[in-house]
Amino acid sequence: FPDYPSVEQKVLNGTGGAVRYAAPLLTDPDSHVLICCGDTPLMRRETFESLIRTHLESGCACTMLSAHLEEGGNYGRILRNPDGTFAAIVEAKDCTPEQAAITEVNVATYVFRVGDLLAWLDKLTTEQKVGQLFFVRPEALDPNRTPEEAEDPAGPGVTQADPALQNTLQQYPVGGFVLFGKNLESPDQLSQLMDTLSRNAAVPLLFSVEEEGGTATQVAGRPGFSAPTLESLADIGATGDPAQAKAAGLTLGGYLKDLGFQLDLAPVADVHTGDGTALLGERAFLGSPEQAAMMISATVEGFHQAGMACTLKHFPGYGDAVQDPLSGYATTDKTWEEMRTCELYPFQAGMASGADAVMVAHITTPNATEDGLPASLSYEMITQKLRGELRFQRVVITDSLSDPAITQRYEPGQAALLAFQAGADVLLLPQDLEAAYGAILTAVQEGAISQERLDASVLRILHLKEVYGLL
Repeated sequence: FPDYPSVEQKVLNGTGGAVRYAAPLLTDPDSHVLICCGDTPLMRRETFESLIRTHLESGCACTMLSAHLEEGGNYGRILRNPDGTFAAIVEAKDCTPEQAAITEVNVATYVFRVGDLLAWLDKLTTEQKVGQLFFVRPEALDPNRTPEEAEDPAGPGVTQADPALQNTLQQYPVGGFVLFGKNLESPDQLSQLMDTLSRNAAVPLLFSVEEEGGTATQVAGRPGFSAPTLESLADIGATGDPAQAKAAGLTLGGYLKDLGFQLDLAPVADVHTGDGTALLGERAFLGSPEQAAMMISATVEGFHQAGMACTLKHFPGYGDAVQDPLSGYATTDKTWEEMRTCELYPFQAGMASGADAVMVAHITTPNATEDGLPASLSYEMITQKLRGELRFQRVVITDSLSDPAITQRYEPGQAALLAFQAGADVLLLPQDLEAAYGAILTAVQEGAISQERLDASVLRILHLKEVYGLL
């Protein structure tokens, strides 16, 4: 499985094909092979790699994944002889009850029907594809507000989608919304807002929120909502107990799902150490990089157990970063090799646990990249390092493009274009949606952005929506 979208996979189709073709390979003790059955080019690479490592460490020469596309998927078991050597592959539909009970080698990874996603993609116009890239505040679609008013956190919030806003949504068919406390009055009002927006969208909308726990919340503690207030991640991290971290993810994901959200822009995966502590406050787990990694992994599991997508942030990490008063950027002087032994641990753990997205921060890394750009706009950081070296193939989200660190230096269209060309999929909260959308659309129409590049990001976003029941 090379990096998507340059998929060059060996696909074995047809019932029983895996058994027929895999057996000679599996009997070769020097063979380390992953065989994927079914046209599934977007399956989670991290899940595969974790699976392979598990089996290799337990003495199995290789792993077979049976992933047919019929409803419900079809998983296989690798059966062993008493001495631990390979005996046979049995597909799930052919397993005896005793064989089906074997969990050690049960390949339990999510399988989506790629044909359905390609059918969705084929139905979309270029304008609709570009729209999928943007996750915005509802205020961004209010034609009675200037871009500055729309992105003002202190400004009044949209709590109802009036006809003018609905018309703008059809003109700019965004992929999702980020809702804040000022958009929330009650569960019934929130449901009505989501329903009205969804009825006016050509592609199902993904609703997200930034709900981290502690004081960094939009829902918990808000009048009219019964969501519990959790301890901060710093307090949870101080216990050193992954079970508490998992419980936090489960609780956050549970009440957000009940309210109609699909994605939490959390958890914070930064390492709470060094000068970066001033930037993080109580938002990150206390402890060593290894302990933070353990807690992040457990939190992701909690979110997923609740049926909620989650986002690791703020890549590549604020751990030792300091705020530059001139540029507005946070900056770290660490090299990439130094980051890999500290800041990146929690991100890698969260990715391995199946985190759905990574948010890339506006942090400059002069000793890790050469382009001088904040990570959110850096091809080196996103495509070469996050996707290339760390093998993350799911959704990449920018931090807010209306942040002063970006708006003080880049025009809205320029920032959106740089972030997308760097490898981001979701362009979060642009300062001026019309300008940002227009810049990407024009670049596609003029060939500066290829259809293949656009489709790759749209497929990742559609995949996320499919996973969480929107398609």
